[in-house]
Amino acid sequence: MVENLLPKILWELERRSDRADQRQEQERLAAIERERIQAEAARRAAITHAENVRAETLRAQHARWREAIELREYLAAMDDVIADLTDTASSEGDPISGPVAMRLGVGGSWSTVERTGLG
Repeated sequence: MVENLLPKILWELERRSDRADQRQEQERLAAIERERIQAEAARRAAITHAENVRAETLRAQHARWREAIELREYLAAMDDVIADLTDTASSEGDPISGPVAMRLGVGGSWSTVERTGLG
């Protein structure tokens, strides 16, 4: 009787062992796939971070470039104003040592007053 059941028992043990091996192989393949997906996500995150750093650097460089252009334009305009001031000063005399216009009194009018030794 036991001798008749022995082949069935051995066959059942072999079948369960095969199922366990298949399950372990599936789990191993699933773990490999999870690691691959995780590595791909990390690679994409690194690329995105590098692109964000590049974009921020370019924005900062662009802002400094625009500021430099604005400063050059401002300085060029100031050069023109200074040139006009020196042209006016040379044609009318020295504005610093020349006569000064000042208002006399609250209800007074504008008049030209010579600079004193204190001025």
